[in-house]
Amino acid sequence: RLHSQLLPCSLPTDVRNFKNPNGSAEASLHIRSGEQSSPIDFVVGSWIHVKIPTGVSLNITSISAFLNSSTEAPNFVVELIQSSPTSLVLILDLPHRKDLVRHPDYLQTYYQDTALDSHRQSFLKLPEIKPYVSPSLFVRSAFSPTASMLKIDVDEGERLEEILR
Repeated sequence: RLHSQLLPCSLPTDVRNFKNPNGSAEASLHIRSGEQSSPIDFVVGSWIHVKIPTGVSLNITSISAFLNSSTEAPNFVVELIQSSPTSLVLILDLPHRKDLVRHPDYLQTYYQDTALDSHRQSFLKLPEIKPYVSPSLFVRSAFSPTASMLKIDVDEGERLEEILR
């Protein structure tokens, strides 16, 4: 849907896709600026796959969209962190662009009136989903207070895909 509002990625191929010499890690990075007429300033997408020496694989996919000054709407961040076929952390954040304490109307317009939190509450009704609290202070501080951080643990991978749809 956003394709027509974005310019092509201009990163060199070796920056867009790369892997370490022994093949235990690979990653992809795409940065696309918004068209002049678009409210999107730029979009960053990344994917990292790492085989950890314990035999576990870690996959992290992240997409962030940053809007320009033509709108006050929040920016957008979604991150998926998967450490096994049956376990996933989902982070959805709409980082605010105004101080929420000083601008309660902004909080009302973009977060409360949109019933944004109802989606998180619906997810939490499923027995496989729990709130996620990162053990990393950096991760906890990098996301806004409005972020939904969920840990999904299922018995089989098909159920994980079903939940995400």
